[in-house]
Amino acid sequence: MRFFISTLALLCGLQGFSQEFTFAPSSSTTFTVANMKWSTVEGTLDGAHGTARYDDGILVAIEGCVDASTIETGNATRDKHLKTKDAFFQVDQFPELCFAADKVTFVGKSSTQTTYKLDGSLTLRGVSKPLSLELVEDTSGHLIGTFTVDRSLWGLGEGYSNFIIAQNIDVRVELHLNE
Repeated sequence: MRFFISTLALLCGLQGFSQEFTFAPSSSTTFTVANMKWSTVEGTLDGAHGTARYDDGILVAIEGCVDASTIETGNATRDKHLKTKDAFFQVDQFPELCFAADKVTFVGKSSTQTTYKLDGSLTLRGVSKPLSLELVEDTSGHLIGTFTVDRSLWGLGEGYSNFIIAQNIDVRVELHLNE
């Protein structure tokens, strides 16, 4: 009987500790894109929701979405155009922009941050394409990542030259997790 209890205790200890967190409302998504080659448009997307799962304190899974209708660039006319125009987000038909990691790789840890590599898919306008990015977790538990979207892969701004709207859109996400 002692052997059975000892074996059970050992197996339970090896199983590890898993936690799942949701994204807090304070999470943010920002982007920048060159416009007419001499100016830069900066914008935000709100309404982030999703989950991050940790096993033994290491991120092992993450997925989330933002609300496409919250796009804000500081110009109401441009914002309306981005939300409704066929060449852009069409938020009535595609209300969310989503990322799901298929693979999370622990890269390393220092005294100030833990680094992961995410391989997954980004879905914009109903089109999913592979995307890889580095995600850094700081000492406050915030997850910060940057990546570039090649707008032609998702059909964003079709018909607009790279002079009018740059080919690449730089995106930064900062995810705050609920305890």
